[in-house]
Amino acid sequence: YRLNSLGWYYLRFFNTETILPGMTKMRNSFLGVLIMVLAFLAMGAIYTLFALYMPMKKVHQALLRLGNSNDTVVQQVDRLLESKQEQHLTERIQSLLQGVEDPSIFYPSSLILVNTNNKEAVRQIVESSLAEQSLVAKSDFGTTIVICGSTEEEVFELCCTITHTLGSRCLYGSPKDSALELAESYRNLLELWKLRFLYVGQQVLAESLFTKSTSVAIQTPDTDQLFASLKAGQLEEARAHWKIIFDKIRYQRFNDFRFTVRYIFKRLTTLQTELGLEPPPYSPGLLDDLEDVQDLHEALDNIFVQITTEQDNRRKKNLDQLAARITERINAGFWDDALSAQHIADEMGMNATYLGRLFRESTGMSISEAIKRTRIENAKILLRNTSKPIKDIATKVGFANTKYFFVVFKELVG
Repeated sequence: YRLNSLGWYYLRFFNTETILPGMTKMRNSFLGVLIMVLAFLAMGAIYTLFALYMPMKKVHQALLRLGNSNDTVVQQVDRLLESKQEQHLTERIQSLLQGVEDPSIFYPSSLILVNTNNKEAVRQIVESSLAEQSLVAKSDFGTTIVICGSTEEEVFELCCTITHTLGSRCLYGSPKDSALELAESYRNLLELWKLRFLYVGQQVLAESLFTKSTSVAIQTPDTDQLFASLKAGQLEEARAHWKIIFDKIRYQRFNDFRFTVRYIFKRLTTLQTELGLEPPPYSPGLLDDLEDVQDLHEALDNIFVQITTEQDNRRKKNLDQLAARITERINAGFWDDALSAQHIADEMGMNATYLGRLFRESTGMSISEAIKRTRIENAKILLRNTSKPIKDIATKVGFANTKYFFVVFKELVG
C-alpha cells in the first residue's frame, strides 16, 4: 500500500484464504486426484501380483519340479500348457460320462475304452481313421474316446485298427443320443471289462455282450448238489454240477458272479478243514485280476480232486474196516453151518444186499464166497495135519453136506 501523504509503501499480510480463495480449492482437488491415482496404481499392483505374478510363480515351481531338462524354458512352458489342456479335456470327458451335457458334443455319439495309457498314439489313429469330431483323453481305465456322428460299424472298425496297431483291448458302445445314455454305456463297458476273463483271446468287446445277458439267480440247491457230490467222492458229478452253476452265473453282473464264487470257495475251505486238508491260499481279489476263466476252473478242479480223493480214501478205509469186521466174524464162526451173508447182516443190523455190495467193493468177492474160501482153507489145514475122515473134516469146517464140500473144494482148489 502507498501512503498518500508521504508517498511511502508498506506491506500488509493476509491469509491465503482471504486473498486467493480458489487456491485452496485447487490444492484440495490436486490432493484428491493424487490420492485417486495412487490408489489406482496400488490396485493395479495388487492385480498384477495375483493375475500375473502368482501364475508365473506356479509355472516357475512347476518347471523346478520337472528338474534338469535339455528343453528350453519356452519348450517346458509349452509342455505345461499342453498338460493343462489335457487336464481340461479329461475333465470334460469325465463330466460327460457323469451325465452332464457338453455343448460341443453332438449326437449320436459313441464311447470307446482302450486299455492303454498311450493316448497320443490312440489320438493319431482316431484322427487318421475318422473325419468326425472326437475327444480323446486319459482316464482311470486307460484312454477314453468319444466319437460324434459315427455308425456302430465305423466304431467297430476303429476299435479293430487300434487293437491291431497297439495290441490293446478295446471296448466300444453303440451310438447314444444323450450324455445320460453315454454315462450308462460307460458303466456297462466297465462291467464288461470286469468280466473280460470270460472272453479270452477276444480283443474287441462290444457293449451288446453285456446288455444281452440275462441274470439268473443261483439257488441253494444248485450248490448243495455240488457239495453233496464232493462229500460222496464223486468227482465227475461234482464237475458236472459246477458246469451247470457256471453256465448260470456267467450271465450275472460281476458282483453277483464274484459273490457266488466266493461263497463256493468258502464252503470248499470249510469242507477241506473238516477233512483235515490244508486249503490252498485263496485271494479275495482273484476275480479282480483274472484274465482267463480257465484259471478259475483249474483252481476249483484242483480242490475238487483233492476233496474227492480224500473222501475216496476215507471211504475205502471205512470199507476195509467193515470188510475186516466181516472177515473176523467169518474166521470166528466159519464152523457153524448156519453162518451166511444174511446171518452176518442181521447181526450187524444192515441190509444183506447193501452189506454184500460194500464187502465186494472192498475185497472183490461176496460174503458167501469169503465164507466158502475160509472153510476150504481151514479144511486144507485139517486134511494135511490130521487123519480125520473127510466127512468129519467137512462137518468141522461148516459143511453139513459132504458132497457139497467136494464140489466147493474142487471149485476153489482144483
